[in-house]
Amino acid sequence: MKKKVLVVMHDPGGTKAVTAATLKLIKDPEHCECVIYAGKFAAPWLKDNDISFHEMDVNVEATEVRRVFEVVRPNVLLSGTSWASNLEQSFRNQAAAQGIPSVVFFDYWMNYATRFLHADYPITATKDWLCVTDADMAQEVHSEGFPKDRIVIVGHPHLDYLAENREKYLQSAEKLGEYSSIFISENYPETYLQSLTKHPILAFAEAFSFLLNEKGIEKADFHVKLHPKEESSPVLEKALQEIKNVARLNLRILDQKITLLNKLSSYEYAFGYQSMGLFEAKALGLKTLALPLLKGDRYPSLFKAMNKCGIKFARFNSSEILSAMRELASENDNDYKGNSFSGSSKKLSDFVLKI
Repeated sequence: MKKKVLVVMHDPGGTKAVTAATLKLIKDPEHCECVIYAGKFAAPWLKDNDISFHEMDVNVEATEVRRVFEVVRPNVLLSGTSWASNLEQSFRNQAAAQGIPSVVFFDYWMNYATRFLHADYPITATKDWLCVTDADMAQEVHSEGFPKDRIVIVGHPHLDYLAENREKYLQSAEKLGEYSSIFISENYPETYLQSLTKHPILAFAEAFSFLLNEKGIEKADFHVKLHPKEESSPVLEKALQEIKNVARLNLRILDQKITLLNKLSSYEYAFGYQSMGLFEAKALGLKTLALPLLKGDRYPSLFKAMNKCGIKFARFNSSEILSAMRELASENDNDYKGNSFSGSSKKLSDFVLKI
């Protein structure tokens, strides 16, 4: 039986993962037809992959969702998860009301229940199939109230896709000089950053400058990619101004709206907190260092996943950051771990067709 799959996505992380599985489904027209609805944050990624879709308001009305179901008449719903939008959950609510199978993918290792804030049903009784990356995430999802028998481990389709297409990204990116680096920022509250002894971006810049001095490198690119939702603040502006005076660094602030993946392979090093951008960097073979500002005891699956992928950690301490950078500098191309989530895209697409 040929299935009609209604695909819904909005936030970038979920969009990339769901898209990887959707590409597999699109290549199987004998068994599947995909109809895709997407929010504004999903649109650029879908356009980059030449995928046709219908754009929807991120806070969609229930009447509009019902109209889509009437027009599409899907056999199954595939969706990502978003935080500040009810788009995907509105479609899951309608699927639940009509008894249509629903497959959800959790693209990141934290805050599982909050992604279902707009659900019309209790998560303890959800009929959604909850696809997760690994056994550790499965345990955390269950601990937040989701039924164990609805959880399915599929891996991470987006990271699988990146590893499969690594050569394409390596060849298309404009290579920068030796020791080029990028800091991938996140949207932390200004009050939290003010409580730290030094802004993390400045701490990384100073440590990297010290490393360059040790290696005899006169100048190297140090680029900063702010989070799309990250707003300018006095504490951030002060840190960026101070970095301009740090020796040996060519500081550049990238456009917040650019698709980072199209530039990542230009760099040799990637620094940041614990964002998906670091997982992407590692999947593409960059030397990657994380400064986790979250406590690992709350979401141990996140730190286990980072370790599995080969992302190094440092506590917020200048000497530890420098020590970790020295370890990164000693790595070579043979240290690349390859595809840590091989086959994930097909596992998710196969599950969608199976249910």
